[in-house]
Amino acid sequence: MKETMNTYEFNKSVKSAWEPNWLANCIDNAPTIREKMLSGRWKDFGDLPRPIENTPAIIAGNGPSMDKFSPIVHKWQGGALFSTCSLVHLWDACHRHPDYIVALDTSYDVRKKLSGVEFHRTTLLAHPSVDPEALKNWEWACGMFKMFEPEDTVLPKLYEILYPWITFRVMNSGCMANEAILLANALGFNPIFTVGVDFGFPRGQVNAMNVWQKAKMHYRPSDVEEIDLKDPAYFKAENGVYTTRTNLFYKQTFLTNWKITKANIVDCSDGIITEVPKADIKDVVEKQGKGFEEFYRTPDEIDKVVDDYLIPRGVYIDVSEAGRVRGIEIADSFADAVSEAEGRLGHIKERSDKWTKKGDRWERKP
Repeated sequence: MKETMNTYEFNKSVKSAWEPNWLANCIDNAPTIREKMLSGRWKDFGDLPRPIENTPAIIAGNGPSMDKFSPIVHKWQGGALFSTCSLVHLWDACHRHPDYIVALDTSYDVRKKLSGVEFHRTTLLAHPSVDPEALKNWEWACGMFKMFEPEDTVLPKLYEILYPWITFRVMNSGCMANEAILLANALGFNPIFTVGVDFGFPRGQVNAMNVWQKAKMHYRPSDVEEIDLKDPAYFKAENGVYTTRTNLFYKQTFLTNWKITKANIVDCSDGIITEVPKADIKDVVEKQGKGFEEFYRTPDEIDKVVDDYLIPRGVYIDVSEAGRVRGIEIADSFADAVSEAEGRLGHIKERSDKWTKKGDRWERKP
């Protein structure tokens, strides 16, 4: 099937659904972040220690191809391990804690994913709209960044007022794996390997399952092992792997981030990403991420591969200096959007009429 979708409308609908939580959590987290950053326990992302030059990193998602990596993750000592929150207890069972956990979600289940394990060697990478209880309970190292949407004016306005200590900005990339590419590249890791970043369901499998079944997990991402092929939400991507519209959006963002960063990315997943150089995760671990220069692509080669995929689908990425300046101006033009910002910030006040709190979560009133 042709991998087409209206990326702009999809992103707009997701933003509309999540914006109330982004704004509410951003306000609720202010006391916690202020106290922990001013005490020196937490840092601005830009102030985190940088790795030695050409230190590799593996970005691990919870897709089916994780089953190839989890049995050997304890052997990965040559570089950093970036993880999604939902894999935390898997790593604990494998006796190899991640070096970085990327927290993006605003929903209450983040606290469940991060509970029950101590993270003395792990740095949390998070933004001010993450689940407040998760941040309150995190007692270890943390690097904070400001998440932004290129055309958003509300969160930047709040950040300016509430978080003057956080200066590093990262574009919202929709999911942990995509955000981790930007963060790992910003820290200076090179090359970057991805595994479990399938954005689809190879062999019909939903998540990495083998370790979930032999470890006493505090949290597992799904009780469903296989997709229902009769469900019209699932369809075959161009390489024959089943996927969804959401995963197509993630793939487009993945390729966008590759074009923006020009990073040396090597994919070890089994899903719908076919444009990025491929390697076997077992080889990556065996060689400790070294000796993969033949997989690197030049900036021009990256531009061509990504443009050949995105442009026919109506997605145009401006990574010129002028484009970057325009993005900054749009994100930071508070004075020109005060009325719009104040109107949308009114959603917080309206929550008392339209939302009700049940336990630790907000639910929309019927």
